[in-house]
Amino acid sequence: AHACCVKFAGYIGPIDSVDRKGLYGTVTLQKGGASIQVLDGWKFVKASSVDDVNENIPSDSLKEWKQYTIGEDAFSKNEGFGWFQATIPKPPAGTVSIEIRFESTDENATVFINKKKIINHDGWDRPFSVVVNNADTITTSLLLSLFIENYSNEGGINKAVLAD
Repeated sequence: AHACCVKFAGYIGPIDSVDRKGLYGTVTLQKGGASIQVLDGWKFVKASSVDDVNENIPSDSLKEWKQYTIGEDAFSKNEGFGWFQATIPKPPAGTVSIEIRFESTDENATVFINKKKIINHDGWDRPFSVVVNNADTITTSLLLSLFIENYSNEGGINKAVLAD
């Protein structure tokens, strides 16, 4: 089955808006400004329980970190919890904010910037975003960490994570 269709067992509603193709949603055309970049270089390490979100983010030197490609099932079609991490490069001088857009996580996600908890997002395959506008924070590269809770089937970061 196509990755988008795996969790439709209990879905009731119109099918034409579930797995859209092409361009949809709000489109903004802006002259100048920051460029949009797709974040890559992700790594992943499993957590033992949902309560691990309240613990310290695992150390970079932990041997269990593995390279992760967006769209992969990190949990082998089982319930599981884990940390995902990538670095957002240092923004250009004069940048006043960075918006990080998550196109789809599966399922619940807690977002951390430089190991500080920013937001909880509940639900799978629903876009959400985080704006970082602390002047001190955006003068260097940013460590982006996600704690993802997966309660059934495939899980992880399903679609691109964008920063601009």
